[in-house]
Amino acid sequence: TYGGTVYGVGHEFEAQGFYWNKRIFADEGLEVPSTFEEMVALCGTFRELGYDPPMAAGWADWGGFPISHNWYNVLANSVPSDKVAAAISGEYPFNSPDIVASLDLVVELVEAGCYDEQGAATSFLDGNAKFYTGQAPMMLMSTWAMQFFTDEITDEFGFMILPPIEGGEQTMIQLMGAVWYIIGDTEHPEETLTFLNYLVSDEAHRLWVEGAKLLPGVTGVDFSGYDVRPVYRDFLNLVSGWDGPVGYHLDVLTPANFNTTLFESTVELAAGRLTSQEVADRITVEMERAVEDGRHADITG
Repeated sequence: TYGGTVYGVGHEFEAQGFYWNKRIFADEGLEVPSTFEEMVALCGTFRELGYDPPMAAGWADWGGFPISHNWYNVLANSVPSDKVAAAISGEYPFNSPDIVASLDLVVELVEAGCYDEQGAATSFLDGNAKFYTGQAPMMLMSTWAMQFFTDEITDEFGFMILPPIEGGEQTMIQLMGAVWYIIGDTEHPEETLTFLNYLVSDEAHRLWVEGAKLLPGVTGVDFSGYDVRPVYRDFLNLVSGWDGPVGYHLDVLTPANFNTTLFESTVELAAGRLTSQEVADRITVEMERAVEDGRHADITG
């Protein structure tokens, strides 16, 4: 919805979060981290135990976006949502000290040995596979991945929001998938509405959740009787009871020039070729250009 006009209705609910392998944690006698700092420390512990990498990720393809998506998670949990919204809207500089500090936390993850040393040469899917196969005991990823959790091994996975960062408030990044919309000059408006109403009906909810492993963008649904794997149950329970702040997945709201520069720059950040300040300065310039050209999304108005 922009300017009071609804252009589409979100069809699916997703969230960013932290996955862990319950079996590995139990076998090694380790507790699930309750803070971001504990999560970072676990990377060193898992390295000593022979897990390489401790946290699954690969960013060799797709413009290097996976490392940026990890940053979104950190940003949302360290900078208040209203400030992030203002930054997306071009009203708060991305090179502000608190946003730079959130990029420093990504550097902290790299320097703690959380990621694969070959992450920049590992594809997105191959990086994720290191978690799926038990090579990596942790992963920062959205619930998008759950639709691929079909084997019994996935019963060993757990999911929660990123552990809270000191000085920040634990925040859930929410995404709405794609959108449903009806073409204005369609010859079948009533039939289209009937079909869309079915897709959000009680009958269809179970097909979404149990069959497609996706959560429809509706409220007031009791998921307790649904047959789902434990990791998906974690997500459903989290969504049902969440009353905390909601964060933003930047690249669905930020302009293309900003996203391209961000993706490329965070790869350089992980490689140690750019500092957090330099990354922040680069994306600030791109946002300023987008604002000048009228290509940004004002989500605060």
